[in-house]
Amino acid sequence: DLFDALQNAPMPLPTVLSVGRSRVVAQKVAGAIAPLATVHGIYGVDFSEVTFLAALRLIHPRPQVLLFGGGYSDDEAERAEVVFKDFWTEMEADADEENGRTTTFIRVKVGTLEGGGPGAVIAFIKDEITKTFPTQ
Repeated sequence: DLFDALQNAPMPLPTVLSVGRSRVVAQKVAGAIAPLATVHGIYGVDFSEVTFLAALRLIHPRPQVLLFGGGYSDDEAERAEVVFKDFWTEMEADADEENGRTTTFIRVKVGTLEGGGPGAVIAFIKDEITKTFPTQ
């Protein structure tokens, strides 16, 4: 019956919102982590809390993972993390179906790409996703 089918259905992949300065880098990262997550992205030279919050509200399913690129300052990363956490606090208060949703903030540190190359960035991101979503 339907209930049994739903119980045995595979868990959906977590949704990632990738925020970065480079669309090319983000597309390569998205391709590499595609088996672990569904990835959406916003890109720009300057980080905008308004644009970021709009993306969080418009993307469905709501992003469970915020992947924040190394091209932004630590201050911008801290602001993004606060907006992300506040967004989920608001969503959980407003919608019962969102309660208990697992979320995580992944910050690619400045210099990770230059220090270890693309492979180091991908390995770090995959490790962070699988720590939070071990069935992926």
